[in-house]
Amino acid sequence: MKMVILISVLVVVAIAIVFLGLSFFVVDQTQYVAVIRFGEIKRVISEPGLYMRTPFVDSVVRLSKRFYIYDIPVEKIITLDKKTMLVDSYAIWRISDPKKFIESVRTVSLALSRIDDVVYSGLRNTLAKLDFDDIVTGERQSLTDITDFSKKNLVDFGIEIKDVRIKHTDLPSENQQAVFERMKSERRVLQR
Repeated sequence: MKMVILISVLVVVAIAIVFLGLSFFVVDQTQYVAVIRFGEIKRVISEPGLYMRTPFVDSVVRLSKRFYIYDIPVEKIITLDKKTMLVDSYAIWRISDPKKFIESVRTVSLALSRIDDVVYSGLRNTLAKLDFDDIVTGERQSLTDITDFSKKNLVDFGIEIKDVRIKHTDLPSENQQAVFERMKSERRVLQR
């Protein structure tokens, strides 16, 4: 009889320890934590510390407060003078509103897809207004236009764009040979 009572007490204590262990969670200073119950965001925590949740009912989603650098895939852009160029760019961004972020894009990978679309639109719209020579020589005003465009279009997703930069521009491989041939012919003319 004493053995049954002892085993029952140990089982109850073990269940209580597991239940308490699942009830607490820690928020780091570099994180946002969203407590979600049945798909609905109950609260968003941005301050570090120890917090409680209802085990088996509430789930915890952690998002970083830090800035990310997203290396955007190389895109083809057509300039004002109808020349095609390849533009390699990157964006510096972070999650500014975790509630909007979770409700609209849910994950960082989906956010990157959204950033890619918006930044490409900004690049295309801005660089399409410039001549090829202006882009190659470094028209700096266009970069702030792209950043402003991206900031404005991503704020509704809980995303803050700090900066958009062009790493380099290049000609498509099919155009490079034609440019080299033109350069050779121009040198021949100059040498005569």
